[in-house]
Amino acid sequence: MSEYWAEKALVKFESQFDQNNTYNIKNNRRLSEKSKVWKYMDFAKFVSMLYQKSLFFPKPSLFVDNHEGSYSALDVNNILNDPLSYLTIPVDERLSKEEKRRQLHEYIKQMHDYVGVNCWHLNEEESAAMWNLYLKSDEGIAICSTVEKLYSCISDKRFHTYIGQVQYINFNSEMASLNPYETLFYKRRSFSHENEIRLLAFDNPNNRIFDHKDGAYVQSNLNTLIDEVYVSPTSPEWLREVVQSVLEKYRLPFKPVIKSSLYEGPFY
Repeated sequence: MSEYWAEKALVKFESQFDQNNTYNIKNNRRLSEKSKVWKYMDFAKFVSMLYQKSLFFPKPSLFVDNHEGSYSALDVNNILNDPLSYLTIPVDERLSKEEKRRQLHEYIKQMHDYVGVNCWHLNEEESAAMWNLYLKSDEGIAICSTVEKLYSCISDKRFHTYIGQVQYINFNSEMASLNPYETLFYKRRSFSHENEIRLLAFDNPNNRIFDHKDGAYVQSNLNTLIDEVYVSPTSPEWLREVVQSVLEKYRLPFKPVIKSSLYEGPFY
């Protein structure tokens, strides 16, 4: 049954995406295609990406924020008061309001099993906050690319992929979306420092192709994607040389590897 609702929600999402002028960066024209994006990760994930020749798209269930991809309070109120206005929400009118809420929660969890999300930080400069937020050790990596290259690097034809800019809203008083996939382009304002660009990749509800229980490896042209590779400002001196050798091993020998100068001493 979830396959039926997933396919229905996906069809609706695709039509909404094409018309959207908020998170759809191709329509809103507020961003240049040359705008820089960054991916912060530990060294092991960097090597895995090169080995797989893929970007990994984890399922939303793996995100730490339990509001990730959820309906806002306003969305829930709209659905419960007028469930027939949106046909991809299978609300049983015989249930109590609390039971309906639980049903909506279960519904959105099931729908998110068919989508993976790959997140990037939008910024013209590297970010001290992102280094601190996403790295668990000094052996950290940041890939620098552009919005245009991020989207054009996807070479995997098995998946439908979409790119959008996350919108940060008040989840108590503003609408995210009634569509369980569109919600993934909305987050709480408390996370606005992340300034995210996201790629969504969709599994086929009727012929599952996700190749990992936690998401999907989506084949990507890393030569197109990677402009520069930064190593953490607190990393040991040998890490830059190791990263360079790993790039050479995976046939990306000419990509600049830069030791972040974020914490170098002042100019005086």
